[in-house]
Amino acid sequence: MARSWKRHYGGDRDYGGDFAQGLGQVLDAAGVVAIEVLRFARPHSFLGREVSEQARTLARSSREEHRRRGYGFWEALLWSSAKAELSTRRGIMSYALAHGQPSRAREKLHVSEFLSRLDKGEYADLPKREVSALCSRVALCTGAENMHLPMIDFAIEAGTHNDDVVIGIVESLGPTGIIFNSGASYHFYGSRPLPAAELPRFLARAQLLAPLVDHRWISHQILDGECSLRISTDRERHKAPHRVVASCL
Repeated sequence: MARSWKRHYGGDRDYGGDFAQGLGQVLDAAGVVAIEVLRFARPHSFLGREVSEQARTLARSSREEHRRRGYGFWEALLWSSAKAELSTRRGIMSYALAHGQPSRAREKLHVSEFLSRLDKGEYADLPKREVSALCSRVALCTGAENMHLPMIDFAIEAGTHNDDVVIGIVESLGPTGIIFNSGASYHFYGSRPLPAAELPRFLARAQLLAPLVDHRWISHQILDGECSLRISTDRERHKAPHRVVASCL
């Protein structure tokens, strides 16, 4: 019998549940004993001027399309680049295919140490563009090797009007875990670890639900062979803390 999702209420913005407590529940249900935290600097957004004046104009109009719809910057830009000059089109495609985080550091922590740091605010209010992210690669109490927490980064705008949509997406994919409001959108952390060989299939199935999920994020995770989701807040772009929306553990 399928488990049902429980909505969480209370606290600011009608959401209940502390981020550290929620992640702790996921990690406990998954039998995780150690995790990895990634630290890196978020690159600047593509403005087009890096390629040409024509690319700058196309990027500006594509960003307006993104702001209007809440997604689709690269889709709009690549579509419009089809009629651009060859050098501009090639330059845009080169940036669209760029992959990898610069200067990414990796730290392995016992779950209790990680949750203590999270609870104390070590990953809160970071400097501009600095990001800390939880990696999907985990160590389990069973000793099973090369296991990953299923994760999803969504593209749909966060808000109580979209909570049921996101819950429905996760329900359709089948995993258990917790859905968090991440400020601008949503993050999902699964409580049933997957072998590394099964992670791409999970991500590919989620990618079929784009643009509700962030399909470019998924492509990067498949290329990396692991997932990561931001756990930090910063002083510029991600100021709001994560809050629990719904759980199924």
